[in-house]
Amino acid sequence: MIDISYGDTAADIERKLFASWAAKGTQPAAPVPAAPANLEGRIRAAYAKLRNHCEWVSLAAIRAEIADVARADQDAALRRLAGAVDADLIPENNQKALTAEDRAAALRVGDQPKHYLAIGLR
Repeated sequence: MIDISYGDTAADIERKLFASWAAKGTQPAAPVPAAPANLEGRIRAAYAKLRNHCEWVSLAAIRAEIADVARADQDAALRRLAGAVDADLIPENNQKALTAEDRAAALRVGDQPKHYLAIGLR
């Protein structure tokens, strides 16, 4: 049994759980990775993972990270995220540079497909 206190974060609880298992000499084969509670959080986490010193990350790469989610749900979450003060979606200016994967992953906003996401530039 572990002692969970009001205000403990998921990371705190996970740490206590693993410490308890270690004390008993029993640990799961592999720890379950912590996942953000909502899809916007998953998109932000995917962006942070893929960013790699680039400000803009392709929606194709983001969608590959959240492939277990239905496309309609991805689109809705990306639209909500685009409305956040710290997020931007832009199109690829050089349309000839787009791959079929980039075109398929684009999010249509108004009459323009958007291909890249940036978070935290503003």
